[in-house]
Amino acid sequence: MAERGAPTPTPTQARTGTLRLWDGGSYTDVPLTGLNATYVWDETGTGFAPITDNGLTVTGTLVVTAGGSTLGGPTGCADEACVVQSDSGSISGRFIVTEAATGQAWAVDVQLGGATAVAAYQEAPVA
Repeated sequence: MAERGAPTPTPTQARTGTLRLWDGGSYTDVPLTGLNATYVWDETGTGFAPITDNGLTVTGTLVVTAGGSTLGGPTGCADEACVVQSDSGSISGRFIVTEAATGQAWAVDVQLGGATAVAAYQEAPVA
């Protein structure tokens, strides 16, 4: 929901929820409230180890963005139109699944886009 007008305060946006990341042995819960983060599954040791099961290995990266709000126009909206846009952020990533026996690999892209709300307002002149 977005609201913009003469008495409207500075906008805020909020996202709630939990993302459960599998590390090959257990889940790690990641709260989605106000989060900007990157998660990596690879051999470098900087994130999660690759997931290996039944001759398949999964590596990849997942990026979580928090979103935000922007205002346009004057504060009072009396003489010019004003607008607000709020964005909830997104979750995106790319994972590579490799078959050990053949070396064949497949890419799996993930895009969980967020929601965007826009509201505009202009006060009408009094006759």
